[in-house]
Amino acid sequence: MAAVDPLSGFHGVRLSPDAVIAKYQCLDLPMSLLFGKTRKTMPLKPSDVLSLAEAYREKKEYLLAEELLRGLVDGRERSSALFSLGLCCHGRERHGEAARWYGEYLAQSPGDSFLKALAQGNLADACCALGLYEEAEPLFRESLAALKAMFSQAYPSCPYYHMLRNYAGLLEKTGRKEEAAQVQSEADAEEELFWNIWVRCT
Repeated sequence: MAAVDPLSGFHGVRLSPDAVIAKYQCLDLPMSLLFGKTRKTMPLKPSDVLSLAEAYREKKEYLLAEELLRGLVDGRERSSALFSLGLCCHGRERHGEAARWYGEYLAQSPGDSFLKALAQGNLADACCALGLYEEAEPLFRESLAALKAMFSQAYPSCPYYHMLRNYAGLLEKTGRKEEAAQVQSEADAEEELFWNIWVRCT
């Protein structure tokens, strides 16, 4: 079981993490210019800092990503920073911290959205890792219902089948092996459909 990344299954045109990092490294910016006492004279826009943090996170350089993201939680990129901090902590198996960041993200994210559905499911996964199965299950169900409603059979969702697998893991851990097998089978079918459609479109 692992956090579901919003970029999982994304095959559109975008800069690779290495290209994003190289873009900003050529400016030779020390961290002290990005944050701390000199933050008011920060040479990069918050959206640029977020892009750099996301690149480090994708490369699993979580400490660098977290340092950048923590400097954004009080600004206009707060929502994205909270979600990404959850992913960073999840990636380092700091599940209690991950749950806190996902919880903060959900508390200030009204309405329905793709990231909200992922945050619910990732919070469920973190709770599962902490042994909080009763708290995890309704979160998984809400997340899966929202993700399923957002995508049709004509356009299956990679995050959806990853989340199904995480839910199957919860069912397995709580002794419901038959239910777990059914959910795993659904996840396998969704993944096969996703890749079949992707191959036809490329």
